[in-house]
Amino acid sequence: YQLRPGDKTPVEFGLRWKKTFGNSDFSVMAARLLNNEYGLQMVSPGLIEQSKRMFTMGGITFNHAISDFLIKGEAAVKFPKAFNDASLQIIEKNTVDASLGVDYSLNSSLTLSMEAVNNHVIDWDDRIQSMPKNNYMLLFILSKKLMNDDFLFNIVSMYNGPQTNFFNLITTSYNLNDHTVINLDMLLPFTNNVNSGLYIYRKEQQLAFKIQYQF
Repeated sequence: YQLRPGDKTPVEFGLRWKKTFGNSDFSVMAARLLNNEYGLQMVSPGLIEQSKRMFTMGGITFNHAISDFLIKGEAAVKFPKAFNDASLQIIEKNTVDASLGVDYSLNSSLTLSMEAVNNHVIDWDDRIQSMPKNNYMLLFILSKKLMNDDFLFNIVSMYNGPQTNFFNLITTSYNLNDHTVINLDMLLPFTNNVNSGLYIYRKEQQLAFKIQYQF
């Protein structure tokens, strides 16, 4: 099903069934959704048409707690998804998205998270220009509270392939008193791949300082 600009947005719907047993839970999901990204198609030289496109999703999720660890995962099939070829025509393919991660909580002040994600295009061929066959990501998150929980320190580090992107975000916040919070954030993108979406930002490391006062 395809919507043209000006068409009424259809109703999205979804179903979820969840079963909990002991330290684990398992869910099955199905949904009919509107893609957040427009489909783009060249209808004549110099004229590109945007269209809202629907897709169907079916998936599963699970969580399993072992002592201080939480193992989690999910997988979903989405069909059809729209991609573009070199002449900006739409190619429809089905995809499989999957992730597997683990959270570790030493105590209420320290949390570590690691997750691996892969987006796979079924029956991918080299006509598709907008997405590789496998787009994968490795994610690491560290969160630490110090000084009686007044100081919060976070590190988010992400590797994305096959375009070899590294994205690092460091955030800190300090509750100076009941009214004032001081924040210091650092953004560090790294890539040498000209096809990477982060390539234009490869030399734009950012540092932000903010003071928030609440009356």
